[in-house]
Amino acid sequence: MNRRSSTVASIVLILFLAAPSSSAFAQVPGTMSQPATRSAHGVALVGDTARYTVFFTDWWSADSGPTGQRLAVREAADTWSFSADGDQDSGFDRTSRVVLDAEGVPVSLEISGRKNPVETWEERFELKRGAAQWSAPVDSGTTLVSGPAYYVALHPAHDRGMLARALLHRTDRTLRLLPEGTAWLEPLQERTVLVEGRSRHVRLYAIRGLHLRPVYVWLDEEGATFADEWAILEGWEPAFRELRWEISAAIDDNMQGAARDVVPPARERPLAIVGARLFDPASGTVREGTTILIEAERIVAVGERGEVAVPAEAEVIDAGGRMVLPGLWDMHVHLDPARDHQVYAPLALAAGVTTVRDMGSQPEMIVALRDRIEAGEAIGPRIVMAGFIEGIGGSRTGIRVANPDEAREAVDRYARLGFVQAKLYNRVPAELIPIVIERARIRGMRVSGHIPWEISGQEAIEAGFDEINHMPNVMESMALGPPPEDADDDLTDEEIAGMLASLTPDKDVAREFISLLVDRGVAVDPTLGLTESRGAVPPTWIEDWVDRFPAGPPRRRFLDMSQFNWMGDQLDEVLASEKEMLKALYEAGVPILAGSDNISGPGLQEELELYVAAGIPAADVLRLATLGAARVMGMDDSLGSVEPGKLADLVLVDGDPTAEIRDIRRVVTVVKGGRVYDPAAIYRVLGMKPDGPEDDLSRVILEVEDAVWAFHAADTARNAEGVIDLLWPDFTMVADGTRLTYQEVAAGSREFMASLELFHTEWSDLEIMPLGGDAAVSSFTFRDSLVSKSGEVTRSTGPTTLVWQRRDGEWKILFADADHYSLGP
Repeated sequence: MNRRSSTVASIVLILFLAAPSSSAFAQVPGTMSQPATRSAHGVALVGDTARYTVFFTDWWSADSGPTGQRLAVREAADTWSFSADGDQDSGFDRTSRVVLDAEGVPVSLEISGRKNPVETWEERFELKRGAAQWSAPVDSGTTLVSGPAYYVALHPAHDRGMLARALLHRTDRTLRLLPEGTAWLEPLQERTVLVEGRSRHVRLYAIRGLHLRPVYVWLDEEGATFADEWAILEGWEPAFRELRWEISAAIDDNMQGAARDVVPPARERPLAIVGARLFDPASGTVREGTTILIEAERIVAVGERGEVAVPAEAEVIDAGGRMVLPGLWDMHVHLDPARDHQVYAPLALAAGVTTVRDMGSQPEMIVALRDRIEAGEAIGPRIVMAGFIEGIGGSRTGIRVANPDEAREAVDRYARLGFVQAKLYNRVPAELIPIVIERARIRGMRVSGHIPWEISGQEAIEAGFDEINHMPNVMESMALGPPPEDADDDLTDEEIAGMLASLTPDKDVAREFISLLVDRGVAVDPTLGLTESRGAVPPTWIEDWVDRFPAGPPRRRFLDMSQFNWMGDQLDEVLASEKEMLKALYEAGVPILAGSDNISGPGLQEELELYVAAGIPAADVLRLATLGAARVMGMDDSLGSVEPGKLADLVLVDGDPTAEIRDIRRVVTVVKGGRVYDPAAIYRVLGMKPDGPEDDLSRVILEVEDAVWAFHAADTARNAEGVIDLLWPDFTMVADGTRLTYQEVAAGSREFMASLELFHTEWSDLEIMPLGGDAAVSSFTFRDSLVSKSGEVTRSTGPTTLVWQRRDGEWKILFADADHYSLGP
């Protein structure tokens, strides 16, 4: 993600300078003919239907093809109905009915469907006489609307092409969103698709403002939706893989731009961290006044102040008595790179998680993500991979197998790709389980999983499982024994929840099963946070993070990430039993692997807090999440503790999580492989608010930073009014030796932005300096490439300084200095 912004200074300056032309911009993104007024979705006549084939992810293998269908029906000139249905991997069925105005903006919206057996997707919106009213699963409200505003539904059956077309109606390609936020459209590449002698010319668009990353859609030359991230027009299915790969490449480019802003280069000079309180997970003790010396990617010395010689050329971080921990491990994540790899991997690293174990993602894509992170082209932790193996008819994640040859090949394929573990899922046939385990042993891989439905927990352990995932699977294995031979004997969710709620460690079935785990050295991956958050809106693990997400669709998306509560009214009792069982497992010596199975970072933080709430000492919990995890994975020779010779993965925390585990949330600095990461910078490139210190100086910096980003969003979207609104009426600026008033800048900005065909801008090196009281200065360097509608091209680069002033609690620009430019074709 490039930081895209320019300045009022650059906009106005270019108005007063001749712009040289360049044939290199003869064909630029954004010049494809505008969509004809035919209809949304390209349906020619009222009553016609467009059909889209839905895919779980992509045709990575023959077993991951179509999973559902979407329909778009034009009911009337301004009214469309949509429906989505499919198998378990497409989500539950839902329908939408939308009425649009002349500019393609919804004035009425109804969504119905079922998210899970107890939650619905019911949602309503109406815009009438300037008043908008909505009701959704996470919020409801009313607001007055002046000008076009687009309501973004939480879970629409209709596709994002509708929003893209509404944005294309706007000269500035931007729209206010309801309830909050702004969306803007960025044209990317175009191509001609060929299938069975037919061709269709399509263009890829990125819609920003809906998530922490762009959302993508392909439109044809008439503006009809051709494909998006999950579906393609029926009859064109063979082209989906190619188009989806192009979307993945766009996501990767966005991710690489963010990495350029955040990932530091490989270390060339020593790093010394001085004055640290160092946590030693082996002993559970804290060493005061410690100096840690790092060269390249490894730790070379650890000792008390004065014991470690700090080279004169070393970079020095003064810990100031803060605590240094080994980098945290999250042992159960699904980075799901097909969807949100540029979001969830950075969040993990910013929270101090330097290593994750991915427990099931599409093989090629998780390998590609791992390689990008290792190359410094993406932000994220180290990735240890477990290969997901499932039976036919089960989850489409990973590889599904039906016979011994397929089972062996699945393990071999994972081993060739660098996976260190095989994970067996629910529908793996009983006769294939020993085959997978035997092949994994040959390949030197661990074996873990759910308890497949055809065997018991005891049988899984005796077959060679090294680990069981999720505490409910462990407790069901204790309480239920072998699965019933007659399907009619299956228990209901309510009955199972009752058994788990009443299960205690002192019962014979529990004691016997714990003894079996200890005797066989089998680890448990509890994921207590999954139980804690079931049915909670927002999920408990993200409550402390919600206000940091951008207002509008991104925040609502995370608010709505609820887990189906199959335990019903017995949830609290089940969680209490799980905590009690966790403590018993820990005290018996069963290896405990701390994993979130949610968004790593906030998810792992809650998981560790739940372990302490269960009665495990905080220092021991930290050991489980550092050295203990590294030992289980056989990587403790290089990771898991801060010792000479090990990789320099460590976390600087403002607090003492050995005394108060919640201090694990107060991450100040993260070091991975000797590279120093600023968590606040990671949050900023995702559009999130950093969680910095709460002193007055820091608050000013964060408030001005928010204003800078608002300016950046309006400017990048060519929203002249949005830019002008961030200037005080007594604003002035200097550009090319000329002083300009507010009135001159406002008039010039409107005229100039309307004249542009393409506006591409990048900026870097943002710095903010409070001046005391209600003033601050921001500075950055920008690079602009601008193409007018007449084809003229202007490129400019240079530093810009803005003076901000706060009046009545609002920060706006008082003065701009942009008097240093280099211009050229």
